[in-house]
Amino acid sequence: MKNSKLTGNKCPVISLFRQIAVSRRESGNYYAAANYESFISKLILFLGKKQELFSLHEITKEWVERYIQWLHAKHPEKPQTVDFYFRGLRALYNNAVEKEGLQETSIMNPFYGLRIKKPTVSKRALSPEMLGRLLNPVLRMHLSDSRARTLDVLLFSLYCRGMVFYDIYNLTWNMIARDWQVQYRRSKTGQCICLSIPREGQEIMLRYRQSGNPYVFPFLRETAKGRFLSERSALRRINRHLDVIGRLLDIPCKLTTYVMRHTWATLMLEAGKPVEIISQCMGHTSIKTTQIYLSSISTAKVDSEVNDMLNRFVRPEKYRKSIGI
Repeated sequence: MKNSKLTGNKCPVISLFRQIAVSRRESGNYYAAANYESFISKLILFLGKKQELFSLHEITKEWVERYIQWLHAKHPEKPQTVDFYFRGLRALYNNAVEKEGLQETSIMNPFYGLRIKKPTVSKRALSPEMLGRLLNPVLRMHLSDSRARTLDVLLFSLYCRGMVFYDIYNLTWNMIARDWQVQYRRSKTGQCICLSIPREGQEIMLRYRQSGNPYVFPFLRETAKGRFLSERSALRRINRHLDVIGRLLDIPCKLTTYVMRHTWATLMLEAGKPVEIISQCMGHTSIKTTQIYLSSISTAKVDSEVNDMLNRFVRPEKYRKSIGI
């Protein structure tokens, strides 16, 4: 069923989507704006010469299915990439429908029932033993200056509740109070986060403080030749260095800033902290999002908890005394 109001909307969809991306950038949500621009560029490739006239009402379920097939052909064996662009188009579409005042109309949702099947991937989190390798002070002796700085960025994320790279990149000294409290909005969700920077994080910050430079980690924005480095380019450089460090330490998964975020969340869970607390610390808008980050609880932890239950409710008192409980 097509709604007459939606069918009458002839505004070129690319123009409409670009307005949404610009509004995100103007509101300071640079992360979302950059993603939206990527989604638009991919859509332009698909539309080709039709891009100038293609309008919102032409996005039907059949059209979306063709777009998904095209994405699969462009990115074979990369369902995560296909899902990234599929969800991006859906987000832009929903924003455009709302912007045009069509959200209350009775329209057929072209994305209803469509999903990208993704293979099950192992959760990415370091064990305490692997984390200990990164925390070993001897490691720095084997790293170049640039890789030592990269290690500091990774550990700062750990000490600051798994802070994402984009927020570390944009962290300034005027956001830090005298008592080392910091308040900022997550670049991705806009959620307000308040935290007290622990002593280890403070030491890392002070290591890179430059008089007259507002940024906590100024080296993230500079190349070896002193040229400006964007967030994305800086993240790629950091992750390249982390990959080298990970291989040096025989860490089985590819080491990235995201692995540290997963690690922080998983260690909190292993320590018995409520998922609600973990979710708030990470700046998530939904506990379901937090659960994506959490690795399965270790076998040792599960065994310990099960034994505790058996000792308390199942095993007879005589047996408990015989094993010293």
